[in-house]
Parts: sequence; C-alpha cells; structure tokens
Amino acid sequence: MQFMSQSMGWADNFILAMAPLGIITVIVSAIRVSGPSWLRAIIGRSRENLAVAEAELMSSTSKEVCEVWNGHGVVRCMGLSPVSEFICLISTDTPSTGNGRSVDTTVGAVSVGKAVERGYLEEFETNLWDGIKHMIHRKHSPGDLNAEQGQGTRDPSAPQIIIARNMVADAPNIALNSHNQLGRGELLVVAVIGTILQLGVLTYSGFATYYPSLRLAKDGRPVADYAFPCTAAGTLTLVAGMLICSHVVESSTEEKRYKPGRGKEIRMVWLQRAETVSDQVFNSFAVFASDKRALITTSHRVPEESRQGTILALKTVLGAVVGLCGFVVQFIGLRGMHWSASVAQLGAVLLMTGLRAWVRRGLAEPPRYHPLSRGFELEWFAITLGDLDNAPWWDPPEPESKVKNCKNSNWGIMTGGSPEIHEKLRQTSKNGTSKAYTVMKIRRDLGQLYDWRGPASAEAISLARAIEVTMNALFSSSPTASFVWSLKAHSAESNAQSVNLHLKQQNGSWKASAEEIEAALSLWLFSVSDQEQGQNRQVSPGTPRSEDDARFRAKRSPAKRSLRLLGSYTQRLRRHLQLLMPDGAARVIKVQMTAQLDDSSRIQVEPHRVVGSGYSATHHPVGYRIWKSSPTPPKDKLDKHVGEGEARNVFLATESHDPLNLLYAQDMFSAFMWAVAKTLTHPIEGADIQPNDTRGVDAWRSFTLRIDSLSKMAREIQSTGLGNLEDVYLSIIPPLSVEHKLLQSDTIIDLAREHARRQEKLGHWTEAGLVYLWLFQTVKIFPEQSRIATRATAELTEYLRMVTAVIELREAQQYEERDIRDLKELKSKLDEKLETADRAILSSLIRLYEAQGRPWNGDLVGLGSAEDTIYSKVFNFKELHRLAQSSDWKGTEAITRALRDGEDVNVTDICNWTPLHYAAAKGSTETAVELLKRRADVNARNLLEWTPLHYACQAGKARIVRNPIREGADLDVHGRDGLAPLHCATMNGHLEVVKRLIEAGAALDVLDTSGNTPLFWAAYKGHRGIVGYLWQDANKKLRDHNGRTALHLAAIAGRAEVVSQLVELGADKEAKSRAGQTPLHFAASELVARLLVELGADKEAQDHTRQTPLHFASATGHEGVARLLVELGADKEA
Repeated sequence: MQFMSQSMGWADNFILAMAPLGIITVIVSAIRVSGPSWLRAIIGRSRENLAVAEAELMSSTSKEVCEVWNGHGVVRCMGLSPVSEFICLISTDTPSTGNGRSVDTTVGAVSVGKAVERGYLEEFETNLWDGIKHMIHRKHSPGDLNAEQGQGTRDPSAPQIIIARNMVADAPNIALNSHNQLGRGELLVVAVIGTILQLGVLTYSGFATYYPSLRLAKDGRPVADYAFPCTAAGTLTLVAGMLICSHVVESSTEEKRYKPGRGKEIRMVWLQRAETVSDQVFNSFAVFASDKRALITTSHRVPEESRQGTILALKTVLGAVVGLCGFVVQFIGLRGMHWSASVAQLGAVLLMTGLRAWVRRGLAEPPRYHPLSRGFELEWFAITLGDLDNAPWWDPPEPESKVKNCKNSNWGIMTGGSPEIHEKLRQTSKNGTSKAYTVMKIRRDLGQLYDWRGPASAEAISLARAIEVTMNALFSSSPTASFVWSLKAHSAESNAQSVNLHLKQQNGSWKASAEEIEAALSLWLFSVSDQEQGQNRQVSPGTPRSEDDARFRAKRSPAKRSLRLLGSYTQRLRRHLQLLMPDGAARVIKVQMTAQLDDSSRIQVEPHRVVGSGYSATHHPVGYRIWKSSPTPPKDKLDKHVGEGEARNVFLATESHDPLNLLYAQDMFSAFMWAVAKTLTHPIEGADIQPNDTRGVDAWRSFTLRIDSLSKMAREIQSTGLGNLEDVYLSIIPPLSVEHKLLQSDTIIDLAREHARRQEKLGHWTEAGLVYLWLFQTVKIFPEQSRIATRATAELTEYLRMVTAVIELREAQQYEERDIRDLKELKSKLDEKLETADRAILSSLIRLYEAQGRPWNGDLVGLGSAEDTIYSKVFNFKELHRLAQSSDWKGTEAITRALRDGEDVNVTDICNWTPLHYAAAKGSTETAVELLKRRADVNARNLLEWTPLHYACQAGKARIVRNPIREGADLDVHGRDGLAPLHCATMNGHLEVVKRLIEAGAALDVLDTSGNTPLFWAAYKGHRGIVGYLWQDANKKLRDHNGRTALHLAAIAGRAEVVSQLVELGADKEAKSRAGQTPLHFAASELVARLLVELGADKEAQDHTRQTPLHFASATGHEGVARLLVELGADKEA
C-alpha cells in the first residue's frame, strides 16, 4: 500500500504488478478508490468516505486529507491542513558575503502560475505524449520562444528570492517533495527489471517442466499437464489484473511537476501551525528539505467533473475479476509445479519487494524540522529570509547549537524611549530601506500571498481603523494625497532603523495599510514570544504549594501586569491628563525605577511589558524590573516634589492588564500620535467646560475640558476595539500635550474670570485673588509665550493693579489695619507669583500699559523701560491700535485707509482694548469720531471691564463723550472696580462731562465696590463745583460700606473748602460711621479740624471704642491735629 500510495505513472504500475505482493490488498484498494457501490459493499466499504481511501492509498492531498509533521515524521490525517507550502526560488547569482550567504537580498512573492509565466519555474512533463504536446505548444508560442532565446539573461529588476505559492485549495504534498526526485529513469529501469524477472520465472518454470534434460518431477511423478499452463496463464492474468488495479488507483490523482528556471534553485519550506487535526494535537514546526530540489511535485485528486467514473468502475471490476482469477489460476498451477518454481516466484517477489523499497528510499529519510513559537510561524520565516546566514532551511545540517541560534528573533519596535525618536509624517519615504523595513515588507507580502492571519490580526485592523479615524479628523482638508509615518525598530545586531508605514487619501478618506501594521506588530510580538512563553513555563508541577492564592490566580487569569509610560512627569502633562480625561486620569500614577522590592508601593514588571515614552527597556535582559509607584496629586494641588520642569527618572504611567497584542497595538498608536502631533501646524481648539458632580465652595474647580473634535475622535477610536475610552485618551493626550497642540483656548480663563468676578463684586479680594493664582498656575501646562499663558499673566497683572489701587485708597482713607493687612498679604502672593512669569511677556505688558496711559508703579517697574514697541503676536496689538493713539489728521486718514482695507474696527489686544479705547484714553477726538463712524462698539469692555466712555470721561473730552452717548453707550456700566463713567468724570473734576452724563440720564447715586457715589468721589477729590452740582439731587442718606458720608471723605482728604461747602449745604457734621466715628475723627489737617470745631462739631464725640477725635488723631499720627484739639479745649483725660 505504501508503494501504491505514491504511484504516479505506468512505470510504478509495472513495478507493482511484477511479482506482486499483497494481491488482495491491491484489489481491495482499487475497489475502495473507484469501485462501484455494490462492489464496495461486498468488501464491507459501502459507506466509506473517499477521503479515508485517499489518506491510506493515494499520493494526493486535498481539502479533506493533509500531511502533517508530528515531531518524528510526516503522517497523513483527515482534516483541514494546518500547513502552508513555500516554494523558495533563489537566484544562483545572488550577491554573497565571504560565507557564501546573500546580503541585502530582495524578496518577492508570486503564485506558481505567475512564476511559470515569468520563467522562474518550468513545467516538467512526465510522459512522452504530454512532452510532445508541450513542445508543440512552445514552438507556436512567441512568448515562450522569446523566453527561450533570452534565457541566458536575468531581469535585473527581478527579486533575488522568489516565494511561490501553489494557489490550489488542497493541502500541500510534503512527502513527495521532502526528498529529492531524479526523474523517472530509475522507475523505468526497475520496471524493466521486474518485467524481465517475472518473465524469467515463467521461462524457468517452462524449462523445468518441458525441457528434456530437466523435466523436474512433482513428488516423484511427472508434473501434471495443467500445471505450467495454469501457472503461466495465471501469472500473466494476475499481472494484468494488478496493472489494471494499480492504474485505477494511480488514475484517481493528477500530478504536476516543476523544475527551476534558468539561474534558479528550489528550496522547499513548510510552515505548520499548531492545530488539532482528527483529534490529534500537532505543534508548530518549520519542515524543510535538507538540500535544494531538482523537481517539485503536486498531486491532487482528479476533480469530480473530470473524473471518468463509469470507465474507472468498469476498469476496477475488470481488474478485480482478472486479478482474482489470475491469482487462483496461478495458485493452482504452482501447486502442480515442481517446488523450485514456487521458490523462484517467491524469490522474484522478495527481490521486487526490495527494489520497490529502494525506489521509494526517500520515505526513509525524514525531512529536517525546526520547532517554532506557536502563532509566529510566518514571522520566523520572514526573518530567516532577511538573514539567510542564519536560516536553517538554507544551511546544510549543522550542530544543534547552530539551529538554536536562529530561534529567537531580535526584530522589535523600539518603545519606552525619548519622544525625540519619533518623526513627523512625511510625504515620501526616505531614500533606501533598512533591514528592519525589508523584513517587515517580506512579512507583509507573504501575508498577502498566503492570506495569513497572524496572532495580532484583529488588533492590527483595529489600529488601522483608529489611524484612519485620526487622519480623517485632523487631516481631512490636507492637500497631500499620501503620508509616510515611521516606527523605530531594531533587527539582529543593528541599531535603530526606520520602518515606514503608508497612508493614502482616497475619495476624501484616509486609508492605512492594515497588512503593514499587522506585519510590524506580529514581528514585534514574535521578538518577545520566547520571554512571554518562558515565564509561563517557569512554574513546574513539583513546585511546593504556597499559602496564598497566587498560583490559583496565575492559572485562572492569563493577563499579566504591564506598564504604559505616558512621559516624563511634568505639571503640564499631569494637568492635561486630569483636565481632558473623562475620569480625571484616575488610573494615572507616578512611577520611578528602583532596585528593591521592600513595600507595597513597588510593582514588578517584565521589561518587554514596559511600553511608552521615557524609559528604554528594549535591550534589557529577560527578568523583572521593579518600579516604585505613587498616586498623582489632585487637580487643584501642586506636586511639591516636582517643579515646573521634568523630574529626573520620574514618569507618569498607568498599569495595564490587557493582552500583549493589544498593549503593543496601543503603543504603536501612541507612536503614530507622536508623528501626528509633530506634524500638526496649529493647536486643537474648541474646549468646553464639563463640571464634575461635586459640591462645596471650590466645586467649580472640579471639571473636565471637552474638545468636541477630540472627544468625537476618541469615541470613534474606541469603537474600533483598540481599547476603552481611557486607553484611547492615554494614547492621544501625551503627544499633543508635549508638542503644545492642546487647549489653546480661553475656556479656562473664562471660567476663572467668571468666579473671580463674583468675589470682586462682593469685595472679597482675597478669594478673588486665589482664583487668579489658581488660573496662573493652571496655565503653566502651556508654553510660556502662548496666548492662553499670556492672557493669564495679563489677568493676574490687571488684578494686581486693582489690589494695589485698593490698598493705596484704603491707606489714604484710614481703613482698619486688618483690612489693609489682608490685602497686602494678597499683594505679596501676587507679586511673588508674577515674578515666575515670562520676563518678555511682563516687559511687553508694562510697555503696553504705558502706551495705554496708565504706567506701572509696582515692584516690576523697569522691565518695560526699553523703547521697543514691537509686541508678541499673542498680544494681538494691531496697527489700528497704534493709529488710534494719534491725535492729528494724518492718523485719522491712516485709520480710514486701514478700515477700507478690511481691518476689524473692534479688534482687541491682550487687554481687550479696542482702537476706540485707545482713542478715548488719549483724548483723540477726531480719531474717536472716525471710529464711531465706522460702527465701533461703544460698549466694548476691556479686562477692567471699562468701556471707551469710561476713558473719555476720565480724559474729560466732552465731544468724545457726546458721540458715544449719541451712539447708545451704556451710561451706568460698571467696571470691575465698580466705577461708572460718572465716577471717572467726578474723580477727575470734569464738570462739563458730569453735566452731560447726568443730562443724558446717568444714575446720580451709582455705587462703586467701596460704596462710593460720584458725590463722595467729588468730595474726596476736592472738586467743589461738582459737589455743588450733585448735592441738590443726590441721596443725602447714602453711606459707603464703612458708613461714611461725603463729609467724612472730604475730612479724610483734608479738603477744607469742600468741608465748609458741605456743612453749608446741610451735611450732618455729627454723622457717625459704622465704627461710630464723626468727620472730626478723620480730620487729616489742622485746617479741617479747626473748621469743623468752629462749625460746631463735637470735640468729645466717642466712637464704639470710646475714642474721641483727640485719641484718634494721636493714634493715627496726626500730631498737629491733636495739638489743635487740645488748644481748642478737648478733654485730654476723656
């Protein structure tokens, strides 16, 4: 049966038929293969599947029958084949090193049909008739004629190694091709020998029976007359029957043979995946012939549509009948013959049995094999193609150590290193290809040709879809039709090499190559497969049981601990993660590599399971690395152990228990996001505040920021299966954060300003100051000279100006010391924090204040002394702002031209000043009028929330004031300091402006943040005309927040004329403040004190602490007033 199972021609049939052995088996085999159903029923095989007969009797393989390697030999099984066949066609003139091995070889992958068309393979005809037909076809085929004429030259563009795949769906033939085939010559010789041998036995039998000198007797009597005729007829009939039966089995299969084309040699490799076939477990192996092949043979069952079933059935019946009859007749004849005839036939049978074994001697030589990591068979083969020096299927048999050296792959993606290794997206690949890229390309091409699905196919598809989503979200309007992004990889002993992956834009959508991604990901996983599987084998069955359940957990949970490094620990990255991630980065921890495992904060992680950015684990030996972990501070807290820069060897990270396939896919996506972040030319904007569900005074600080485009992109990526939403954000945020491509919006500033304004309106200066300090610290996550950081600096500076002004006012108005002390402490904090701001930004701000007509008088004076008036782009100081400060006609003409050219009349600078603000502050009447003609916004507010009308009233330009009023300006609008335009006019003594405002309907008793009305300010500033104008219609009962009247403030300021005026107008000279103090208590000058006493003020009036004006003057250092009061009779003993 073994001989018959590889019969592929008439020579095999003759060898089997001459001096046959196993006659009944041959007949039964023919019946099983092609016999009619009634005949199969006779032998008890009526319901037998043809695949059973194929597995035992035929040379072919099919979808139902395959050949697999069980670790010892090739066996035939029923079932789907786990084996893929690789026909390696290698150029004989491949460049080589001194060791005779190829270097920098190119590899191509084609089908067998394409290989024949291109001359890499040639069909080899096995019989005369087919050979004649093939020669006639070649003679009349111009393509083949040209190929024959040019066969001495090789196409220089052709790859040096061609991998050809037989595209038929049947299982590959291992047994037929694992040993060399030298053509059919040996079979023909043996067939001739067998024929001569069988005829020789018959000839001898005839001579022994009839030759006169012999006439060998049978048991002392002459041989019966029927003996030789029966022997001869039976033998010939038996041979004919065996020929027919063998032909029936051989005809049920069809074979094709190929030989290498000119300049090529063939190597055969079979990759077997770990599978269960027919309830038998087969491991992963690479099976290959020991040397190059002269021929390759394919054998498959004849298709049913081509199978001549009726004819074969008739042949089977005929062969069975003839064979059985011949066998019986031969048996009868040999029984009547001399015993030597039987011995001669037996000798022929034994000799032919030996010859049959000899022609099938290849079956005794098993192919070479190499154990492989489960699931990584194709990766191993691709790496060996890229490094033929260490390819075991190329080398002749060598010591086992040589084979072991090629077991572990050193191809891997470089992860955990500095972000600097990542390159931006490019439009074209760099010149030349690296060895790592060549291996990846080989793996990709082989995967395409063999439709091979590796262990990470699902993750590769998810990653490709995630990349497409990202490109469509961020580069949808890109005019570029294709991009290349690179991963850094290492191969063998080489350093970092680029592996290029391609992106193409088709019909407005981006497409990523999932096959390239799968190739790179699978090769990376293969590089750590031995480490991964090695850890699983470390615990032996004999390991003593431990008291805890670690062993149970390890067996029941295949997931291992991994570490994703997000980047070096910086306040910027931490804050971005906390602000942008939906759960506030709850899983993010701070880690640092350490040496000992001495407490619960230490975690052990295998080096190949540490991925991300910041720590290079690629070249570390197998084992564990110990990391010390600690939680990150809350959103509103700073980490005292880390400054504004990076902490050395401290990283932000997250633990993961995802499978290694998914972990590496997520890391590759992170690498892609680094390339994207480096390529983006503008930050991603459009952030909205999403309050968290918290309560308390500072609940407003508990929020996340939502960037609609980023959130939509993250949800779509999540739907690809690349991980949960948190995993996606952990891949997206760090690159965008480090490359300053996040949150360049005013959302955080708007939020802080909203809450600070509430405190300012209530006069809670310290609480408002803490909000601005929080804002300034929060925006440290952005570049120092970015727009958002500059705006935060401007907000803090503006608030510092306000606090400084309030301190000066309260000191001048003799507020209680504790109120002033709290403000001074706040000012100190603001000054200290402002010292950490960017010096260039501060210098520009101070110069801008000078240009606005409000010079800086604080601790930072001197920074803006330079005459340079060029501001950073983020200041948004336009030419129109500069022109608006001009008061001559040339400036007005320039403004007119600028507005005609399309300049925005309401453009705002970093302080939210419009050109109209500048014109009003400078008192540029003509400029202001021109801007108003161009529909400038008369109610535009700057950071102080002053409108242009505030500055016009402050400048006292009645004409400027008239025009905004005419254009609908809000007359009672309050600034952050509570000042209305009427306050500004009274403070600066512009009576005409005051009259115009009141006549236009301005509120007369409007209050600022201290409770001061315009009348109070007029009295405090000593403007008698305004005091007289306002007194008549003012509310005489109004007090400021300290219960003081206009007379109190005039006394404090030492305005004797106003004091006299107010008393004459009927002001209560004995009015008491909330602390029980009269105007005389606050008399700041001897003149005011004398005037009040002379007007009848009570010298002995006591406040709530029983202090008289004399006590108060002494306590506040007004010695002259104290002496005057004593002179005027004040009681010194009161």
